[in-house]
Amino acid sequence: MNKTKILLVDDDEIIRESLSRLLERKGYIVDPKSSGPEAIKALNKSHYHVLLTDLNMPEMNGIELLKVVEKIAPDMIKIIMTGYGDIKTYLDAMAIGVTEYINKPVQFSELDTIIRQFMKNKSSLKKANFTEGVSEV
Repeated sequence: MNKTKILLVDDDEIIRESLSRLLERKGYIVDPKSSGPEAIKALNKSHYHVLLTDLNMPEMNGIELLKVVEKIAPDMIKIIMTGYGDIKTYLDAMAIGVTEYINKPVQFSELDTIIRQFMKNKSSLKKANFTEGVSEV
């Protein structure tokens, strides 16, 4: 069973609920939040593998949230989604550690593939780091 834990942050209730349902059907554990401050509180209480956040939100936008997340959980997979992206925002997001930048409306099959691939790569890296430096006798 998939034990990947996703922190989903979007101020749009319909998007938040529909993505949560779709991700849960694929076996992910999803913790939906409606704002950056809610997400930060959750991050201080629990561990997540993936942050999936909207870019344009009131109170704290996705870039501001990502800056905080990068300090709290730098190894977390960080995916930003937006319907209003431009090249500057894309470059700003990549500069602060965003793993992937996807456009809304989100194509669920693409999102699922991205998450699975990053989790697979992360797992492969952990295995490689564990065996690094071990030599045969």
